[in-house]
Amino acid sequence: MTIEKQIKQKQFKNKTEKAIVNIASTHSYFSSKVNGVLKTHSVSSQQFNVLRIIKGQHPKPVSIGDITSRMIDKMSNTSRLIRRLEKKDLVQKVNNPFDGRQINVFLTLRGT
Repeated sequence: MTIEKQIKQKQFKNKTEKAIVNIASTHSYFSSKVNGVLKTHSVSSQQFNVLRIIKGQHPKPVSIGDITSRMIDKMSNTSRLIRRLEKKDLVQKVNNPFDGRQINVFLTLRGT
């Protein structure tokens, strides 16, 4: 099915506009599929992104600042997401022994 048929639009102003609408439509389609799978595990897409970042460093710890800088959705509140993942026993926060201002995050056994 063409993008024109999918969104019921006869034509676009130019190829750039058509490409942008096509990308947005594809993103929406895949986001809804991924969110459906994540919902069965009671995890949001932002929480999954945090888990993905931590898993990439496992078994080494990751600071909250590093997680924030690597987030796909830069508007996410990383500290809030980590607290929710802690409540689900998926991650654990530990003070950095070398820098008291820094918090390290690890996956728990359940989070791996």
